[in-house]
Amino acid sequence: ICVDLICHGVPTELLFEKYKEYIERTNNLKITSFRFRSKKAGVMSSEYCIKLSNGKEIREALNKNPYSLTYNSLIAHMPSCNSCPYTSLQRVSDITIGDFWGIEKIDPMAVNPRGTSLIFVNSRKGQNIIEEVKQELELFQEKGEDAQRFNPPLRHSTKKHPMSEKFIKELAEKPFEKVYKKYIYWGNKWMLFYRLIRKIKEKLIRE
Repeated sequence: ICVDLICHGVPTELLFEKYKEYIERTNNLKITSFRFRSKKAGVMSSEYCIKLSNGKEIREALNKNPYSLTYNSLIAHMPSCNSCPYTSLQRVSDITIGDFWGIEKIDPMAVNPRGTSLIFVNSRKGQNIIEEVKQELELFQEKGEDAQRFNPPLRHSTKKHPMSEKFIKELAEKPFEKVYKKYIYWGNKWMLFYRLIRKIKEKLIRE
């Protein structure tokens, strides 16, 4: 069975390694568990949950966590993400899965407070699999074009951040917190302009 994901891009492994080192260094403790998307408080309140060796938990909302903010800026994405050939409704797998962003605008009856999943059936084998398990699922049939409107990875590859090369070079040489503050926390005029243009483009496409 071949299953693929609706992917927003993959950051360089260096980013995660430097962030883990930062957490362990500032807390003087080892990380024992790292959850990127705890949905304990619901999908719209997702948070990072990091457990340390003394039992302490660090919980931060996606829009507050430094690693999450760096990832969402696109500045640390792998170069291959900028030319990904799998960013359309034409898939090569049996089944495609992902988050159904925008479902509340498309079909409010299909909204689940813990998150609504998106499933594309791409082959006869995939159809047979869904038929076998459909009794255990709550399924709603939607249009692929509607899903595409609110899921940029179904329309195009991740755009290359204009400062990605500088960021990754400095990240390899300096502590995470210094590079984060320079490029993400404080930012600069060009980065703010870039984010604004990206948000406007996404809004225009959705409308």
